[in-house]
Amino acid sequence: MLRVSYGELLAQLKQSFEAFGYSLGEYESAATCVLSLELWGFGGLALLEAALPSLELHKQWAPAVTYESNALMLDCYQGSALFGLIPSLELIYVKARQHGASRATLLNCTEPEFVLPLLMQICQRGYYASIYWPSTEDPTHLRWVLLEGDVSGIRVDSKIWQASAPLETSVSIEVARSDSEFSPDHSDPEGQGLSLQDHWGNAALQALFEERYMSSVTIDPWLWSRLQDLGRQVLVPSSEASRSGAGAD
Repeated sequence: MLRVSYGELLAQLKQSFEAFGYSLGEYESAATCVLSLELWGFGGLALLEAALPSLELHKQWAPAVTYESNALMLDCYQGSALFGLIPSLELIYVKARQHGASRATLLNCTEPEFVLPLLMQICQRGYYASIYWPSTEDPTHLRWVLLEGDVSGIRVDSKIWQASAPLETSVSIEVARSDSEFSPDHSDPEGQGLSLQDHWGNAALQALFEERYMSSVTIDPWLWSRLQDLGRQVLVPSSEASRSGAGAD
């Protein structure tokens, strides 16, 4: 395994995602999402490695959105949550401001963990967010994360619940002005025929974030090499004018 600095990895991710053809705001947000998940202990780099084959094949677009009142349905067409969801998350936030709470269901969405950093940004405006989805490794496991925050910071609570049978593959999100405005199934899955398997409280996750933020990031050598290869695609060809160091070999 390699160790690279926080800043070096963030710069490389931005350059690599630019090679996919996304605009400035999109690839910067995606790079921040990957690194944020890695720092919070949600395996951002492993998720990126899983998503790369699909991302390299075709550019992803925003999901199809249908909604009624404060409930939204988003079809991601088997695309990763890494790209295309910023406008939809802003719409969820606007609906929460209008109604007190807003709910969204994501269909055919891979790597749903990438939604978490976008929800964190919403929570920094003084809102609460809850998201749950079935684990990719075990469809009987339900991942559930509660976020709350304000301009001073974010508080994160993460649990894994065990169900007696495979769960629906959809992702459920709810944003609310207060935790009392969550619907019952988003307050906490306890009491819904599920048993708690694992729990990471805010103190443990904050400590992990601070430890990783102050140190270098561990990355698989293959992934680092692939990101560098992608990044070279946006460099200008070597010429007399670019030979000072800006051009690719």
